[in-house]
Amino acid sequence: MLSVAALSPAAGVSASPVTIFSPSKHPFMKRMVAVPNRFSFDPYKAARMQMNATSSVVPLPAVAAVPTQASTTFVVNAAAPSTSILPAPAASTRSVAVPSMLSFRMVMVGFKHGSAAFRAPFRVSEGDKVIVEGDRGEHIGVVSSVLPSTTAIMSNSKIIRRATAADLEAAEVKKDKEFAVMSEVIKIAKEVRLNAAIADVEFQLDLNKLTIFVERSSSSTFVDFRKLQRTLFKMFHCRIWFVYMDEVSN
Repeated sequence: MLSVAALSPAAGVSASPVTIFSPSKHPFMKRMVAVPNRFSFDPYKAARMQMNATSSVVPLPAVAAVPTQASTTFVVNAAAPSTSILPAPAASTRSVAVPSMLSFRMVMVGFKHGSAAFRAPFRVSEGDKVIVEGDRGEHIGVVSSVLPSTTAIMSNSKIIRRATAADLEAAEVKKDKEFAVMSEVIKIAKEVRLNAAIADVEFQLDLNKLTIFVERSSSSTFVDFRKLQRTLFKMFHCRIWFVYMDEVSN
């Protein structure tokens, strides 16, 4: 308790009347009035503010009043701010599948004339009949060799599936049509006076492309296919492609 002497004003100084009260004796009083100044004091509100501060997301420094040698003097020490009360986000344990660059093997697939490299997304062996990505469609071929994993040969075209019974039946129909078309192509080539000989023809499995194999006198000979190409396109309504036999052999 404070003594009356402690509250007495110094000599020559005018003092304002002061109202003294104790919250413990007057629990329902919320204000203390001093003349000429007016201020409010609510010890219960201070306790509620302290409780709200502990539940706040923003960490607040903890203040402690430490008494010194004199009982009436206190030194305020600010402790280090506490960490946030929010739990740390849990580390993600979801695994992400990364596609492997070695999930396929390169194989050589042979056709009627020549062969080409394809990606095999499944296991194949030499002699397997497969369906591969063709020119705007599908084509059938036979696996001639499986290249080692260290090969430098790469291709964007891939094997679609193993040949089914329906694919093999379509291949037989294709062969019969090639035999019938061969004579017609030779006849038209003579009519347009093509300066090369027709060696063979080959349809793509889906009949969307017809390849004409031509033999020329020398590798430097230029052959004009424009008239023959326009005539064959009007007859078969598919893409017409010309290949030199000497380039296929090389």
